[in-house]
Amino acid sequence: MKIVICKGKACQDRFCNYIDKRLNSDIAKFDLKNVIIEHWACTGACKKWPNISIDWEEINYCDPAKAAKIMMEKINNRLG
Repeated sequence: MKIVICKGKACQDRFCNYIDKRLNSDIAKFDLKNVIIEHWACTGACKKWPNISIDWEEINYCDPAKAAKIMMEKINNRLG
């Protein structure tokens, strides 16, 4: 699973750093081996900040809890 966190100015002013910390914490907590987090300078959806994408699905108006929930739902869906 690939997660991209926008680190553009609009997203920096909101929750992107907290989203990054929360996802990395959950990855470590649940020992998730196949999750990669990348950071992009800007995803181009500045009016819908903060933005992330999980397996290229764009998620706008994100916060740390929403990001963690969606990540875990996608992992659980893959498991069956």
